[in-house]
Amino acid sequence: MRGVENRVDEDSELVPVVVASAPVAKGAQASAAIADGSLTLAERSRKDVPANAVQRLADVEGQVAAIDLSGGEVVTSTMFAGIQDLTGSRSAGLDPGNVAITVNVDSSSTSGGLIQPGDLVNLLVRFGTVDTASDEPTADGGEAAAETLSIGNGGVVFPKPAGYAFQAVKVFAVGTNAGTAVADEEGTEGEDASAAEAESLSTFLTLQMPPEEAAVLASVRDAELYAVLVPPDYETRPIEVLPGVPALPGMEGRDIYQDKNAGQ
Repeated sequence: MRGVENRVDEDSELVPVVVASAPVAKGAQASAAIADGSLTLAERSRKDVPANAVQRLADVEGQVAAIDLSGGEVVTSTMFAGIQDLTGSRSAGLDPGNVAITVNVDSSSTSGGLIQPGDLVNLLVRFGTVDTASDEPTADGGEAAAETLSIGNGGVVFPKPAGYAFQAVKVFAVGTNAGTAVADEEGTEGEDASAAEAESLSTFLTLQMPPEEAAVLASVRDAELYAVLVPPDYETRPIEVLPGVPALPGMEGRDIYQDKNAGQ
């Protein structure tokens, strides 16, 4: 008798679930439905809750309705899905107003799978120096000299100074993969060939940004580009392009970390 009573108590226990408080059309954004109250959090008896019921609104945010909901249903995990899962198009994963553009960056930027889709990166570009008297790149008159790091009375002179072309850019894909880093993909045949192909593809980053900015990036894509991984809370700020410095940090014995906990 005690066991029956316990089962009855468990069946009548109230548990949190996501419900459709109003009709939700197929393809509708879950985030919009949550905002207008069409999807809400409610309580239902455990015996009335499907095994795959969604119990948190956060679990469907960013997804779209896979079917038409008439209202009153307990939302299950099969009722909402990612946009790409429904359409099969990667373009559906772009943020509104953004386009995707692919650039070739220095291979050391992406080696080891450090940069992955969803990360933020800064893009460094190296500039050639120009002879102000002739408006011609100094490399034309002596390429070897122009490529050599030099030091003089003014300090260290950079032959091709680098500057940040873009900051906090969203990585859409690495190589040909929009989900994981190319370095993590498993080859289907020929391990050595697959590894070489992955190394080659890994130099390509597809980035998402507004179309106006994509046009600017396309104008510098043939330059030497370096991708710099930055943390999710990175804040953009003006960073000057320096043709040289009085001394390198190591020459001065200077600690480059303002935050003593950085890197730990």
